[in-house]
Parts: sequence; structure tokens; C-alpha cells
Amino acid sequence: MAQIRLIGNKAMNKIIAPLDEVQDAVEAAAKRLARVAEGRLAAHRRTGDHHITIDRIRNIKYGYLDRFVSLKGSAPMSVEFGHRNHRGGFVHGLYIMTSLL
Repeated sequence: MAQIRLIGNKAMNKIIAPLDEVQDAVEAAAKRLARVAEGRLAAHRRTGDHHITIDRIRNIKYGYLDRFVSLKGSAPMSVEFGHRNHRGGFVHGLYIMTSLL
């Protein structure tokens, strides 16, 4: 009779995550999210030096497994969530990254 050995989630992730097909899917998902975020950022006329990036997160033991889509620039939190202008009025945030969730 054949034996089936069950392994836990953590062990399964270590086996599956480095596979080329999985990494291609992770990269495609990150690029899809980045395109949506770039479109939302481009729709606003005053974006300053802000831009959307995809960073590869390195795991020392297993290499690059995850991707991190982020808004970078001189004041990304102010762009995302809003801020006070020089007159004391509130400028609403764009919620570019938050809307991706």
C-alpha cells in the first residue's frame, strides 16, 4: 500500500515558492498592481518626483521570492494620505496604494 506523507504549510511554501512558474506568477501580479498604481498616479497633474517601483525582496536562504510594489518620492505618505498646505488647508490624499488592497 502506498504511503502518503503530509507536510505543513511552511515546508510546502519552501518547496513551491522558488519554482519558476510561481515566481513568474508573482512577478506578473506585481507588474499588474504597479500598472494600476502608475495609472492612478499619472491621472494627477502634480505628482512631483513620485513614482511606483517594484522591489524584489531577498531571502538569504532562498533568494528572491517576493515582490514589493511601493510609492517612492520625497513625501509618499503625504501623497497617499493627505497633508496640510502652506495656507493651513487640507489636501486630500490620493490613496493610490491603499486602493490596490
